Amino acid sequence: MAQASIKIGASMSEYQSAMKAAVASMKELSSQYSLAAANAKLYGTKSDALKAKISELTQKMDVQKTKVADCKTHYETLTTRLDNNKKKSEELKTKVAELSRAYEESKEATGENSEETKKLKTELDKAEKQLAMLIYAIMKLSMTKLRHNNIIETIKNENL
Repeated sequence: MAQASIKIGASMSEYQSAMKAAVASMKELSSQYSLAAANAKLYGTKSDALKAKISELTQKMDVQKTKVADCKTHYETLTTRLDNNKKKSEELKTKVAELSRAYEESKEATGENSEETKKLKTELDKAEKQLAMLIYAIMKLSMTKLRHNNIIETIKNENL
């Protein structure tokens, strides 16, 4: 389970750095346009200023398209991870139910202090802990996916 957390963390940090790079690129494009517009105002014509503006807007659209593509890719990755975790959760729930039933049967048949019952109790506790961690991971992924969906919608609306 710790390995899954590390992968999610690494993917999130890669994604966040890609988004920061996109924001930095947008700022750089804006400052380049400001310089080009100032030069066009001082030395050029209106058409030079318009060409600079067109160039800036075209480049900004390209950055936004990249941003949307990155968000969609990350969203799909989150969806896949969430689906896999839900499937694992169902399997663990079944395992916990089976272990719980086996533990209760062993407790009735051999007593609470028998080796078999203690072994089943240990396995049951371990499975319940894994299930709790998995449910927590599912909740975190669901929240991240929801935030991501909001980011994608915001970016799409910025492009309109």
